[in-house]
Amino acid sequence: MCRFSKWFGLFLLVLLVTLQTGCSDDKKASEDLLEKGKAQFQAGDFADSQRTFQELLKQEQTNARGRFWLGYAYEKQRAYRLAASLYSAALEISPEDREARVRLARIMLMIRDDKSALTLAQQLFSKDPNDIDAIAIRAGVHALRDDFVNAKADAETVLMKVPAHLDATVLLSSIQHREGEHEKAMQTLEKG
Repeated sequence: MCRFSKWFGLFLLVLLVTLQTGCSDDKKASEDLLEKGKAQFQAGDFADSQRTFQELLKQEQTNARGRFWLGYAYEKQRAYRLAASLYSAALEISPEDREARVRLARIMLMIRDDKSALTLAQQLFSKDPNDIDAIAIRAGVHALRDDFVNAKADAETVLMKVPAHLDATVLLSSIQHREGEHEKAMQTLEKG
């Protein structure tokens, strides 16, 4: 009996070490695929990065960063609905993923879903009431709702803090152009 428990204990120890080694190998392979996909993405090869991130997600379905980057690759290829679903999935796995929340909100603005965009901005505001991207998203929501006074005020607030913020620059310039301030609109674009 004593001999059995010694062998059984040794067996469990060997099994545990084997499982941990296998898990760490899987994790390393996932990390390698994530880095490979990011490198492809940063080189502008969005189709190859997409395939790499899909391969990663076949190995590890709950990889939030893999879902985020696959969504970003789809977004770069203008497959906005697919990108949005992947950003949403990334947020389900990792609710604190600010970057996924911001990118999803921008897509919601592009597809004119102002309610979803505003909800996402409010979630960002709950973490940081001065979140620049949340203010820019709210500016976009105001613009979609034809509230150009508040859209302009929010865009100007963003640009005071981050002068090169692309979304706020384009929005403010388009509002200025709409208001007949064509020279001012060009200056805004040149600054950004």
